Amino acid sequence: MFEWSYGLGWLYGWFFIFIRRTFMYKYLNYVSDKKSFNMGLHILYTVLSFAIVIGTIYLAIQMQEWIHPVSVFVAYIIDYILWMIKSMSQSKKE
Repeated sequence: MFEWSYGLGWLYGWFFIFIRRTFMYKYLNYVSDKKSFNMGLHILYTVLSFAIVIGTIYLAIQMQEWIHPVSVFVAYIIDYILWMIKSMSQSKKE
């Protein structure tokens, strides 16, 4: 019923979600310390963030025998849902 490629895809997806989150927090900490906004740095952050997501899914599609792309995609969807729930609960507190 289940193959190991689903589990590996799930772990692979969450690994790159962790990398993207770490990258995002480092970027936000760096930006919050600066006095002026740097458009080039923001564009670089946006491009790299999309490259991580698209590259992760592309690599999973290319290596379907080992990493199931649906598991990677589901990990990203669950992360997005959890992020939205967290954002909504924080906005109600304020």
